[in-house]
Parts: sequence; C-alpha cells; structure tokens
Amino acid sequence: MVAAGFGWAWAVLAVLAAGAAVVAVRCWPATGADRIRHRHDHAVDRAHVERAHWDGRAWTHAHPSVVDEAHPHGPVPV
Repeated sequence: MVAAGFGWAWAVLAVLAAGAAVVAVRCWPATGADRIRHRHDHAVDRAHVERAHWDGRAWTHAHPSVVDEAHPHGPVPV
C-alpha cells in the first residue's frame, strides 16, 4: 500500500511539473526578452551609454542582460 502511494505521488508531481512548464512557455514573452530597457542613475563609462537617452536624471537604454562593471547586479528594468 505504501508503494502505491509513492507512485501516485510521483505521478502527481510529474503532472504538476508538466503543467508548470506549459504555463511558463505560454506566459514568457516571445520577443524582446533578450533586450532589457533600463537606466543608469550613476556615472558609467561613456562608451557604455553612447546610444543612451539622457532624461535629465539618468541614462536610459536597452541591451541584452549582462552582469558586468556597469551592471553589477544585472540591469534593472524601468
């Protein structure tokens, strides 16, 4: 009896995992997910914000997600 419960538990977990995968695929944006629009409020290398827009408070631009000196925690979307 215990073995049957264990098998059912795995079956339920498999169905939940498959359902979660389907939801993730359908909800994730199909385009533009590789480019993140974000801003730099602090001084950064001028070459990094060469094509950025200055709105009087910060540089705003978009590029693929990276973790580097200009984005130590990754870009934060605006």
